[in-house]
Amino acid sequence: MGRVVPGSHQRSLRALSHALSSAARPDRLRLRTRSGDALTEFYTGILDLRSSDDRGPVIHLTAGSGSGSPNLSIRLEESPDAPLPISPSLGLYHFALLYPDRRSLGAAVGRVLDEGWYRIDGAADHGVSEAFYLRDPEGNGVELYRDRPREAWPREGDEVAMFTRPLDVEELVEAAGARRDPEPPTLGHLHLHVEDLETSGSFYTGVLGLGVRQSSYPGALFLAAGAYHHHLGLNTWARGRRAPPGSTGLIGWGWRVPAEDLARVREWAGEAGTAVRGGAGEISLVDPDGIEVALRAVGEA
Repeated sequence: MGRVVPGSHQRSLRALSHALSSAARPDRLRLRTRSGDALTEFYTGILDLRSSDDRGPVIHLTAGSGSGSPNLSIRLEESPDAPLPISPSLGLYHFALLYPDRRSLGAAVGRVLDEGWYRIDGAADHGVSEAFYLRDPEGNGVELYRDRPREAWPREGDEVAMFTRPLDVEELVEAAGARRDPEPPTLGHLHLHVEDLETSGSFYTGVLGLGVRQSSYPGALFLAAGAYHHHLGLNTWARGRRAPPGSTGLIGWGWRVPAEDLARVREWAGEAGTAVRGGAGEISLVDPDGIEVALRAVGEA
């Protein structure tokens, strides 16, 4: 699995592609952890998320305090003897918290720096967005980002043309002034290490119904519902390395979708011979690398 020739897999994926509704959005994660308390302290203390009152083997984290279904939900499932994966391994590269504006992103990054968090991977200007990267106590990658206006996104033909350039973090934090209470984020996207771009890309386009948004980035593929720059990134940068069974990290992720999308995904999965579990309000599938993907109809609890 070497360097991907730009566009080499694009035509076949487009041919298999179905279209998930543009209103579909990722909104939740399941993470296996050795220590729910340690991750809860990080996500509430450093990233200002909210935690459930319980401290059992399952802890729920959300963003904001409004009523109704959260736009970001992280379920921590504690398994004290779980092995730690070697980085990078197949599975989670990072998940991304999307802030509503530059001031909120600057406030969130300023909070991380003020708290003295040391596991920082860097920052980048991607053209479509500004992003800051860090890791939680168990090595899960986390991106904090904000989008630029869509009319400013770099494009190449029908696709976006994201790039990676330096970002002035000091200037970003200064944009927030003294503020360290950002508006709550949503789950903007997920980025996965996969064994094979063609296989995983075919699953996420042909079964889940995501569209190809960028196919020119070396070793990676970016997909989305609708015209967003990406709800999902796939890459082969782990070179096929697998984590031990039952390792800490990503178990699964989920989407909120219009109810009619559930029937569509069931149909597309049947065409592909992919097993589907669940009932009328929620279904789940497993991607080629063993990650669960759940879809819940909007309005379902």
